Amino acid sequence: MNESIVHEGVIDSVSEKAVKVKILQVSACSGCHAKGVCTSVDQKERIIEVQPDGNSYKLGEKVSLYGKRSWGLKAVFWAFFLPFVLIIASLILLSLLQLSELISGLFSLAVLIPYYIVLSLFKNQLKKSFSFTINKITN
Repeated sequence: MNESIVHEGVIDSVSEKAVKVKILQVSACSGCHAKGVCTSVDQKERIIEVQPDGNSYKLGEKVSLYGKRSWGLKAVFWAFFLPFVLIIASLILLSLLQLSELISGLFSLAVLIPYYIVLSLFKNQLKKSFSFTINKITN
């Protein structure tokens, strides 16, 4: 099984701190033979910021971005699984304290506010652990 995620993209901008690469993110069904008549084809342009690797890049140059498949599980854990566990745990705890369902539900949802604030404070550390590498495409 391949342990890398590879995206081909085009250099959108270059600075000393970052290289921004524009990729076309397509859904899993984009390779389907019926995509011409299907209305669920999902394609979005994304800009990925990559740390410069010492090579010089030009606007419009084609490159490949490489990432690790394990990042997907980490991202799902931090963005979805842990908040879900926090909501359920706080809901159970507040229900055991015999608060009304409305109050328990609102406080359980309010737990997400400090969680995502703390998560945003660690944005730079998360960026470092989820950083793509870049390679030029040679034809």
